[in-house]
This record gives sequence, C-alpha cells and structure tokens, in this order.
Amino acid sequence: MTKVLNQIEIGTMIKTARKRKRLTQKELAEKVGCTLAHIGRIEIGAAHPSIKLLGELQGVLDTIIFDLFPFFEEEDKQTLFSRLLHELPKLKKAKLKTVVDLVVLMTKEDHD
Repeated sequence: MTKVLNQIEIGTMIKTARKRKRLTQKELAEKVGCTLAHIGRIEIGAAHPSIKLLGELQGVLDTIIFDLFPFFEEEDKQTLFSRLLHELPKLKKAKLKTVVDLVVLMTKEDHD
C-alpha cells in the first residue's frame, strides 16, 4: 500500500535531515540557492520543494530522495513497476513531465 505524505510530513523530514547535518535554515537556503523564507515554509508544510530543489537538497543533506520521502512500504520491484504503468496514463502532461524529471534524477543517483 502506498503512503502519500502530506506537506507537513515532507517538511518535517527535510528539517530532520537538516538538523542531522547541523545546518541552520539560513545555511541550507544559501547552499541550495533559495530563500530562508522558502526553507522555513517547506519545513512547516506551507510550501513544497520543486524537483530541482529536491536535487539540491539531496546533495547538501548527503541523502537520497527516498531517504527523505519513503513513499512506499516494502513492495517488490515488479509490483511497483506495474502500479506505475497503471497510474501514468492518468496524468496530465505537466505532471507527467514532473514524474519523468524525478525518475531521471533518481536514476542518475543510482549511477553516480
């Protein structure tokens, strides 16, 4: 079963990873190229990070996206692939592009 995280949970996970690295919000904002206010809004769940910002966060926080966002409980690879193929046709073009960008980012980290 998939667990969809809400913005507050995502913000909490980013805040935890930031604190683990002993960074202030200001330091993190400077390192990822966004404003202190935006990091603050993300951490309280009032905003969400873009795919580009997720990539920056993953680098600065020395983590991978799935460490920040454990979207799936244990499922085998074939089940996950089948579910993905079932859901993709339902997406509008802009959201489909976001999914593709996220997959590209995640496969890049697997090859680095």
